[in-house]
Amino acid sequence: MAQFAIDRNMVIFRTIKEFKNNRLMKKISFLMLCFVMSMHGFSQSLITMSNKCYEMMKTGNKANDAGQYDEALKTFDAMLSKCTAKDAKESGNVGKAHALNGLKRHDEAKAAADAAIKASKNTSIAALFERADANYSLNQLADAKADYAKITAMSEKNKNVKDRASIFSKLAELDWKQGMKEDAYNNISKAIELDPGNPDYLIMRGDFKAKEGDLTAAFENYDKALETSSDKQAVYKLRANAFTRVMQDKHKTRDAKELGQRMSTAEKEKFCQEWKRVFDGGYKNMKEELYFTLICE
Repeated sequence: MAQFAIDRNMVIFRTIKEFKNNRLMKKISFLMLCFVMSMHGFSQSLITMSNKCYEMMKTGNKANDAGQYDEALKTFDAMLSKCTAKDAKESGNVGKAHALNGLKRHDEAKAAADAAIKASKNTSIAALFERADANYSLNQLADAKADYAKITAMSEKNKNVKDRASIFSKLAELDWKQGMKEDAYNNISKAIELDPGNPDYLIMRGDFKAKEGDLTAAFENYDKALETSSDKQAVYKLRANAFTRVMQDKHKTRDAKELGQRMSTAEKEKFCQEWKRVFDGGYKNMKEELYFTLICE
């Protein structure tokens, strides 16, 4: 009986001990899980930018698109001083490089592009474009061609059709800036072929044609873009601007009264028709409205 009592007590003791150990292990496991989850959240915070940083990026990009490079540079500098996430460092430096290229500060643009490339671990095509642009502008042609080759290689590896189209459109833009018009047309045609429903590529080809003074081809591309564009008013504005530039170049004047006198009746009628559609759509710009009034009224 005594032996039975001892054995029973040992069993009870081991059971209690195992129960306590299990509870301890569960606590440890729970604490470890909490730690891992917190570290995952911390890691995520280093990778993905906050909403505030994202809004700063959008503001900077908008300024760049409008050619307001000083304003864009200030915005991206502020973003980079406040935002430490990896994608914020990448996109912030890409935007900064674009602004600096716009300001003709190409050495600084290269440094910003290098920072973006480093943040992206050599995967940022946008940063390579900015560095290539800076290298071309600095007449560092070997470096520019090396960047160009990397971009082309990355486009060939990318299996996503829309991504590849975007790469070709950026190549076309870079080609045009460097005066390589044939390459620009080839690349924008590839972009259109890969993603025919994207109006931006048709607009780009239309812009190329307009800059060469070929209004017929420019308008064909703009009109094709209207079929899929969600911002038809912006396309109408492009048409009006393109027509105005061609008329100014043809008649060798930017003065509104002189232009109105030198244009033929058909040209003047077309000018007024294009701009009337823009203003009827709600567009407001006092300077351009005055220009329109001096010619059309």
